[in-house]
Amino acid sequence: MARNQSALSMPRTTGTYTTTTTLGESVRAFVPRPLPPADPPLAPTCFIDLNRQAELALARLAGVSSLVPSVE
Repeated sequence: MARNQSALSMPRTTGTYTTTTTLGESVRAFVPRPLPPADPPLAPTCFIDLNRQAELALARLAGVSSLVPSVE
């Protein structure tokens, strides 16, 4: 599988690449930053409205799913 070298050299904000040797072969591994990120802090209050919208959309989907005919 051919890889684009420019894609491998792109700066990563979610982690870093490290080079190591295993069985005499040099390999690169992506090491992600720890979760959750410290900056910005994750505040649950930021997601209350989005979570409620998602719950309502799922409820609407569940409500209309009984209207779809069965393939059996």
